Amino acid sequence: MKTATTTNIRIQVALSVLFLFLMLVPAANASASSSQELLQQAFERAFSDSNSFAGTRIFENLDYTPEQVKSIVEITPRPASLSVESCPDTNGSGHYSLLRVHASQIHYYKLVIDHGVLEFPGATLDEAALAEGRLVFRSLDAVNIETFVSSDDFLKVFQFFPTAHKLSNLKMKITPKQTVLSGKVKKGIFTVAFQVFGLPAIENPKKVRFNCRRLILNGLSLPRAAINTLFDSINPVFDAQRTWLNLELQSVENNDQGFIKSRLRLLKHAPPPTCNAPLQKLAIPDMHKNGSFMNGKNGLGSAPLASFGHRLPLDNVRPPDIM
Repeated sequence: MKTATTTNIRIQVALSVLFLFLMLVPAANASASSSQELLQQAFERAFSDSNSFAGTRIFENLDYTPEQVKSIVEITPRPASLSVESCPDTNGSGHYSLLRVHASQIHYYKLVIDHGVLEFPGATLDEAALAEGRLVFRSLDAVNIETFVSSDDFLKVFQFFPTAHKLSNLKMKITPKQTVLSGKVKKGIFTVAFQVFGLPAIENPKKVRFNCRRLILNGLSLPRAAINTLFDSINPVFDAQRTWLNLELQSVENNDQGFIKSRLRLLKHAPPPTCNAPLQKLAIPDMHKNGSFMNGKNGLGSAPLASFGHRLPLDNVRPPDIM
């Protein structure tokens, strides 16, 4: 009888523990699900308009000045859709080891980014704001950014340039081995067909250059020396030092899916070094005097992709003398 009683007690204890476990697991899952839904709602709201984007305090946490923040948030990246992954830190209190946002069809200024990824490592969110569906960062050290731009979206940028009406039949093909940009440009009564072959490359953590391997005008290949001289006046096609953003460029490449893939890191704002020496003017050779078909124009763009198209000196193409 004693053995039977002991056995019953053990069974009751086991059933109680099992019942408690079954009750706690759904509660934990519900809490995690609720937190994830709030994150999704908060990020969607943050990228919906400039006021909500400003309210995230991303750039304040990265030590940008109020004037800089005001200008930066005026151009809010607006994805058509996004999803959020989160890895809460064991410390709790709004700490996350990593927040990752996958976004698609991101409209940013005059460029459409097919898809991209934003990562916020070691971030801390305001839990009270999150409970209201608002995204507010309490601390943040950096943002990792990965973008994928298609040839079609790249070509759409050209329509915003002042010389767009002179360009026609623009086509771009992106492969891992090269980028090919072709089309026609009108100069006076002449129309010049062009083909540019090359690849973007990281010159240093702040600059991207375009390495032109071949340039053809009206079926004639320019000599290597002329190409080098021309692109020396065009490059870099992007210089992060000419923006307010402290960007560290990590990679830019063509992938096998037809996208230009860029990886960069947004770091805390670093004030530019002071320089008391007068700025020196950069002497650009007049390529017409050297018998070349094109004139180079030096300038610094504000976007890695758009600036290359803007700074191709197609407006100054003139037909070969034999015409």
